[in-house]
Amino acid sequence: MQISGDFHRFVEAAVVTLSFVLALIASGHAILYKRDSRAAVLWTGFIWLMPLLGPVLYFMLGINRIRRRAVLLRGNLERYRTAPHATPCLPDELEPAACGKPPSERPGRGRASSGDSTLGPRKSH
Repeated sequence: MQISGDFHRFVEAAVVTLSFVLALIASGHAILYKRDSRAAVLWTGFIWLMPLLGPVLYFMLGINRIRRRAVLLRGNLERYRTAPHATPCLPDELEPAACGKPPSERPGRGRASSGDSTLGPRKSH
């Protein structure tokens, strides 16, 4: 009977240690990688309040693997990178020839001069 009692204490200590290590790793991951601080706090609380189940559910449901996989897959693709000189396009500039170029090189886009009649004639007082 002595061997059974020692084995039971060993298994109990192993489960407690495993639960603590998993909770430590999962909560550290949630705090470091969750974008929303509220989600990180909620996941951390859930992880520590539900031994073994909390960390397992976090690793199954709490990590966005789709976004991580997409970043990994397109990380080396040139078409997803912006050119160093490129500036973002405004909605009215969504012409293929205009986007991705510096403003000085965009066709037909210049600064409005004081004589532009786009706002109507100027009234002098």
